[in-house]
Amino acid sequence: MASLKTSACEARGRCHDGRGGEIVKMGYLRKLKTMKKRFFILRGDSSEASARLEYYEDEKKWKKNHSPRRAISLKTCFNINRRQDTKHKHVIALYTKDDCFGLVLDSEEELEDWLKALLSLQYGEDIVDGEEPKPTFEHVWQVTVLNKGLGNTRNMLGRHLLCLTDRSLSLVKLTQEERAETYEFSLVSVRRCGRSDCFFYMEVGRSSCTGEGELWMQTEDTNIADNMYAAILHAMSNNSSKEEQLARPRSSSTNEVSKPIAMLQRRQTHVGNSSVKEAAPPTRAVPTNEPDPHGHPQQVLSAASLPVASSCHHHHRTVTLHHPT
Repeated sequence: MASLKTSACEARGRCHDGRGGEIVKMGYLRKLKTMKKRFFILRGDSSEASARLEYYEDEKKWKKNHSPRRAISLKTCFNINRRQDTKHKHVIALYTKDDCFGLVLDSEEELEDWLKALLSLQYGEDIVDGEEPKPTFEHVWQVTVLNKGLGNTRNMLGRHLLCLTDRSLSLVKLTQEERAETYEFSLVSVRRCGRSDCFFYMEVGRSSCTGEGELWMQTEDTNIADNMYAAILHAMSNNSSKEEQLARPRSSSTNEVSKPIAMLQRRQTHVGNSSVKEAAPPTRAVPTNEPDPHGHPQQVLSAASLPVASSCHHHHRTVTLHHPT
C-alpha cells in the first residue's frame, strides 16, 4: 500500500521534524528497480538544503533519526516526469546527472498528487501564478547512440537521454563531467523514424543541427523502443497539423522550440548565445522499410526527400548537469 498516512504529522499536512525542510509528503512507495517498499519523505527548501526526496528502509528508521538511504535534490534533477515505457502503470521518474530513479505508485490520483508536489518544489519560484507545474520534457528515454551514421561521423556515441516536447527532440549525453553536450532537433527536421526490437532509428535533414544523416539508438528493451516510436510519431503528427494550421513565420524570440531548454538553463545550465531559425511545415510521412544496423527489417516513416527547413540550433550546446545531493 503506497503513500500510507502513518503519523499525526502527515494527517495535519505539512510539518517539521527538526531535520531541515518542512515535510510536504510522506509515505510508503515502491522503488522501480527492486519493487521493494520504502518509506519516502518529500521535503521543501530550508536554509540548510534545497528541496529533496529522501527514502528510508522503513518508517521506524526515520523516527529513530537514522540517515536516509538516499536523498535526491530536486533542483539538480534533469527532469521529473511520468514514465510510460514500463510494465507498471503508475511510475514517476527522476532523472539525475547519471541515473534514473523510479517510483511506483498504486493509482492515477496518487501519481498526480506526488508528481505535482515534486514539480512544484523543483521549480519553486519559477512557477507562473495560476499555472499547473509541468515537466520540462514530457518524455525522456535512456538510449545508447550506436557507431553508425551520425553517431560515428559526429562522435555522438554512448549513453544519452532522448528528450521529447511537442516541437523538438533533444539528445543529451550522459557523462561524469559537469557539462554534457546537447543536440536539439526540431521535429520538422526529422525525415523519418522507426524501430526494430530494441533499436530506434531516425533520419534528419541537412539543415538540422548535425547536418543530414541517420541516428541509430539502442534501448534497454523492446517496450521502450515501441514507446519511443509511438510518442515521437504522435508528436510529429501533431506538430505537422499545427504547422499547417499556423502557416505564418515565427520569430526566434518567441519560437516554442527554445522554451524547454531555456527553462532547463535557468535552473542548471550554462549555454552560449545561439539563434533559432524559422521552421517550415513538413510533408506527411508514409510507411517504408529500412534495415537496422544488425540486418533486421525495420518499419519506419518516410517523409519527402526535399530539404526541410529546421528550427533546431546549428551547433551543439553545453548543458551543466549537477550531482544529486
